[in-house]
This record gives sequence, C-alpha cells and structure tokens, in this order.
Amino acid sequence: MGGIVGEFFFEFGMTLSFAILISLVVSLTTTPMMCRFLITDREQRRQGRILETAERAFDRARNFYDRTLVWALANPGFIMLILAVTIVLNGVLFVIVPKGFFPNEDTGELFGVIQADQSISFQSMEKKFTQFVKTIAKDPAVQNVTGFTGAGGGGPRGGAVNSGQVFVQLVPENQRSVSTDQVITRLRNSLATLEGARLFLQGAQDIRTGGRQSNAQYQYTLQADTLDELTEWLPKITAALQDVPELDDVNSDQQAAGLEEELT
Repeated sequence: MGGIVGEFFFEFGMTLSFAILISLVVSLTTTPMMCRFLITDREQRRQGRILETAERAFDRARNFYDRTLVWALANPGFIMLILAVTIVLNGVLFVIVPKGFFPNEDTGELFGVIQADQSISFQSMEKKFTQFVKTIAKDPAVQNVTGFTGAGGGGPRGGAVNSGQVFVQLVPENQRSVSTDQVITRLRNSLATLEGARLFLQGAQDIRTGGRQSNAQYQYTLQADTLDELTEWLPKITAALQDVPELDDVNSDQQAAGLEEELT
C-alpha cells in the first residue's frame, strides 16, 4: 500500500507474514518431534493437582461445546436468524461508529497559530496577541497559556510579524467535564468576537502526520503552472471550502497582500 497508510502498516504486514511463515515451519518440523517426547500414556503416571484442575476445566468446556453444537445442529432456523441479525447489526455499527485514520487523543494540551492582517505592525500585533491570551486564560478548563509573536521560525509562516503561536495546558482530565475538542469549540466561539486577527487551535497529538506544522489538522497543497494562476485561484478555492459545513477554520498560508515600499 502506498502513502501514509502503507508507511505505517508496512512493518505490521511484514511482521505478520514472517510470523505465519515461522509458524508453518515449526508446525511441519519441530511440532511432530516434540509430540514424540511429550505425548505419552498418561495412565502410567499420576497427574499433579494443577494438571488435574486444568483437565477438569478443559473437559467442562468441551462438554459445553458439545451440548451447544448438538443444539445448534438441531435448530438450524434459529441459528440462521442469529446470523442474519448479526450481519444487520454489523452494517448498522459500521455506519454509526465514528471512524478515522488516527482518533483524536485528549492529551490535555492545545497549540494554536494567530494570523492577523499582513500589513499589521508589531505593536498592534502585540496587543492582539495579549487579547487572545487573556481570553483563553478565562476558560475554566485552561490551566495556563503561553506563547510568542514576531519571533521564531517553527510556525507555518516562520517569524512573520503578523503571526504568533500559543500553547495551552488544560487542567487534568479528572478535574474537567469537557474534552479537548469541546474546549476548542468553546474557545472558538469566544475568540470569534476579537476583531483584526484569527486564532486556529487544535489539540496536541502523540502521533502526527504531515511534513510541517499548519493551522489545521488537514493540509491541502495547491499547485499551479504560474504564480499568477495560483494567486487567482487560491482565494476562490479557500472561499469554496469555507462554505462546506463539515469544515472549520479553513484558511490559507499564502502571504501576498502585505504592504511594500521600495526605496532607492
């Protein structure tokens, strides 16, 4: 299998294949030789208490299996009914059970990226950053929050003046009644009232994929033959994705609208 799925499950597939191969070799060579020495006439020697207890448990299990098998063969219609109900329930569960490649973990940690107007000054960005930090700190599920702006190169836009990063530590899970995702939803509603910038939060995960940090859990790379085409179509695609009700925090990391002055 290709892609991320193949990378993650290649080792598992190889391990399982070699385990079956080794089991095949052992069953055809070592097992018959072991039976030659281990299978003896049990009547010639007295069994210990542990072996006798195990034998009685095995006999009870075998007798129970024998009775249920006889009853099942005598009532084929009822068994087929159970089979049909099982198939239907599996189909229902397949639809209603949440599915995903990596389930979201509740690690008690959040990180987020602040994105402001590309022409903002550092002084204004500092004020916006302070507003976001204070709003996050008011949430009852938040233990502490830290961050920085206008420095560092670890974010999706490096050390741009109009960006910042925040790191949120939640209270222990046994002291809060909401999950990490619920905290993010609650903070998203509170942070939406702050104008001039946006904060994109997501829960920290022990297992992550992707080549770089981004503002959301899923990344989509758009390529074009020319920069002009990319500049034209990127806002259109971003706007179209923002209209999809299943998606939140749709954004773009393109920085092409900042103010610029050339001095000779």
